Amino acid sequence: MQLHAKRVSAVESGDYYQAIFDSEAQDDEQVDPFDHPAPYVLVQREFEGFNGGKCYIESHDKLKLVEFSPARLAYEIARPDHKLVEVFFALTAAEFEEAQPIIELIFGLREPCGGDHIGDDTL
Repeated sequence: MQLHAKRVSAVESGDYYQAIFDSEAQDDEQVDPFDHPAPYVLVQREFEGFNGGKCYIESHDKLKLVEFSPARLAYEIARPDHKLVEVFFALTAAEFEEAQPIIELIFGLREPCGGDHIGDDTL
């Protein structure tokens, strides 16, 4: 699967972290990825309750981060075939710097600033 994102949004809200890679450019008020047919990737993770280190992407599969750069997010889904998911986009250095800690947190590469223990699960 490949997706060329026109919009990238990374959000932190309490113990909830989310990144949306959307193939349609929309205003923040319009964004409801569950309510439009255009391709998108929504990756999120919450730390309110221990969930075994799983990320949420509209799927129960575990994910392994392959690459996050200013131009590409690549991760593998734990399944027999079609494992690699790639999302292409263009972020400025400032946008990348803002999104990187949230992406690393979602994929289990860092802990939230509050010091809560995430667990030792490898994604």
